[in-house]
Amino acid sequence: MKLKSYIGLCIACAAIAVMATVAHAETYSVGVLQSDGGHVDDTEQDDQVDVPVVVTPDAAEESASVNGYIMTFTYNPNLATPVKTDDADSPYATVGSGEFTQANGIIVSADQEISANEHRLIVAWAAASPVVVEKKQEGEQQGAVMADVQFTVNEKTENIPIDVSVAQLANDGEGLADADTDFTVQNGVIDLVEDAFLLGDINADGSVTSKDAALAAQYELSRITLTSDELNRGEVNGDGLVTSKDAALIAQYELSRITEFPRKN
Repeated sequence: MKLKSYIGLCIACAAIAVMATVAHAETYSVGVLQSDGGHVDDTEQDDQVDVPVVVTPDAAEESASVNGYIMTFTYNPNLATPVKTDDADSPYATVGSGEFTQANGIIVSADQEISANEHRLIVAWAAASPVVVEKKQEGEQQGAVMADVQFTVNEKTENIPIDVSVAQLANDGEGLADADTDFTVQNGVIDLVEDAFLLGDINADGSVTSKDAALAAQYELSRITLTSDELNRGEVNGDGLVTSKDAALIAQYELSRITEFPRKN
C-alpha cells in the first residue's frame, strides 16, 4: 500500500474514532521529556509551549516498534490553541526527534471542532519501515518523541489539560493492528503554576531591589503606569493590588528582613 493511501486510511479511521488500539506493550506519554509527570511548564515569554508525545518501551520489553500511528489531542480552544504552520499536509504537528526524524515518514494533521469548548487535533504518521525505539541504559533519558505540537496559551488558568489518544498501526502497513489493552496513555498538562518571573521584580532586571519598591510606591500615587505583567510581579502581599504595602514588603525583602512574600508565586 502506498504511503499516501496509508495516511488516508489513518485519517479515515481517526474520523470515526478508532483511536485506542496498539500492537505491543508500550507507554505513550505527553511532555515527559520536558518535565516529569506529563507536565509541560509554560516558561516561554510568548506564551507558546511545545507538547511532545513520547513512546517508551514497556518495563517488560526491550524495544517498541512503531510503523505508523493515529493520535488525537483533545483540548479547550478557549484555553489553548495549536500553532498553525505553512505546511499544507500537516499544519499543526511536526515529526518528533531521533528515530522518528530519521525514518523520513509522512505526517498529516487536521483540526476538528467538536463543540465551542472542545476541539480535536488529529495527527497521523507512517513510514515505509518501522521505527524501533530501544530501551536506554539506566540513567539515560528513555523514550523517543513521535510527534510535537506547539500550543499558544490563551488564558492563564492554573493548568490546561491536553488529553491524548494514540493508535498504533500494523507493521505490515496494511491496516490497523489488532486491539490490545496492554498499553498506557498518560495525558499532558500545560502547567501554569510555576510562572517564569521573579515575584517582586517589577522592572524585570533579575533582582528585587529598592528600585522595585519605588515603582510600587509611585504607582499607588498615580505618578507612573505599570503594565499587566509589571503589576503581576509587583503584587506581593496577595490582596490583588499594588500599593505601599507591597512597596514596604519589597524593601524589607531587599534588606533580608523577610525571605519570602505573603503571596506565593
